[in-house]
Amino acid sequence: MGAGKNVLLSLVSFFLTISIALIITLLGANMLLHPKIYEKTFEENGIYDLFENSTEENNEFSEIPEKGIRIVINTLLDNILSYLRGDSNEPNLNLTIDNESLRGFFENNLTISEATTVDLKQAFNLEENNLERARFFINVYRWIFYVSLIFSILMTILTFFLAEKSIFSTFKWMGITLFFAGISVVISVIILNQMLEKIIMEMAQVDIFKGVSEGITSKFLGRINLYSYIITGFGILLFASSFAMPFVFKKKAEISEEAQPAETNLETQENL
Repeated sequence: MGAGKNVLLSLVSFFLTISIALIITLLGANMLLHPKIYEKTFEENGIYDLFENSTEENNEFSEIPEKGIRIVINTLLDNILSYLRGDSNEPNLNLTIDNESLRGFFENNLTISEATTVDLKQAFNLEENNLERARFFINVYRWIFYVSLIFSILMTILTFFLAEKSIFSTFKWMGITLFFAGISVVISVIILNQMLEKIIMEMAQVDIFKGVSEGITSKFLGRINLYSYIITGFGILLFASSFAMPFVFKKKAEISEEAQPAETNLETQENL
């Protein structure tokens, strides 16, 4: 392989490393668009119990189902995340209420009609434009993910041809690429985790909200780390295979060559 191809392969490997590292990060970030991470963190930090106790003191305000405030929070959370992901066209944040009892409580924030629901977008000043903006950025995130995925596939195919269509050479270059992509993300996660810990310490004054922030951050970064370790391990496996497999095939060929003359001699003796 010429020096020019080696330089070009190195350049392709560099861009492929960046692309794969980006894919790992975006895959990990995808869990933030689903309610499970929040529900588990709320459970661990007693958020449901906090709202449950608050509701018991003011239970005349809302119609809470038998399973408690948990189902209300989870439903609202699922509705807003579904809207942000693009799975629904309207953010359904309506809470069923006891109209008469709640009228005085919200009278300074919104107008209570004769309906038996209150729109939490209005109650908490969640403007439609802000939700639309968040949805737009999530769509951009998805486009970046798909473009990075297609780019990575094309760069992998290009690596195969630049490696003179040698599967073992391709394994070696892809192994190096995957290893450095995984390691770079692991290092980035360590740095990001330290930065976020400082920010949370400074901004979260209430212990329970500090716990929620740390819980979500830990799960989010933990998922990215998991993907990074998998990619790093796969890279090591490919790199090792690029040296081990040719050796195995060579040994098999030598054994086959040694066995062939013996079979020829045996056939000659039988003919005699």
